[in-house]
Amino acid sequence: MKYEPKVMKVYAKHITRLFDMPRSAQRTLGYILDFMNDDNELTIASGGKTKMLDKLGMKPQTLNNALCMLVKNQVLGNPYKGVYIANPAVFTYKKKWGDVLNQQKKFNATISYKNGGTFTIKGDWSNGTN
Repeated sequence: MKYEPKVMKVYAKHITRLFDMPRSAQRTLGYILDFMNDDNELTIASGGKTKMLDKLGMKPQTLNNALCMLVKNQVLGNPYKGVYIANPAVFTYKKKWGDVLNQQKKFNATISYKNGGTFTIKGDWSNGTN
């Protein structure tokens, strides 16, 4: 099976700007994308969180706020405490392309557009994390 090039399909700053998130969310997402495993997951235990805070130069509350924003906007899933999953519909990285397509099939998303150009995205991670 061929591999898709190891590049993000959409850059973190574009995603975070779509949802009007601060730079801290962009930097947090970038860190997660750099260190996630082949299943688009990153587990952040207490020691890992301290390392992450040092690397990003953030205060704990800033990091927590950034993670909450990314989860709220369906950029990340958070199926268990300390486990974050990059949305497979957006980020296809470190996997065989066929595996990415199978993972994307487990995630359902709906984009609703309203007058004035606003939109909302609703996703269902329940099937993508089992």
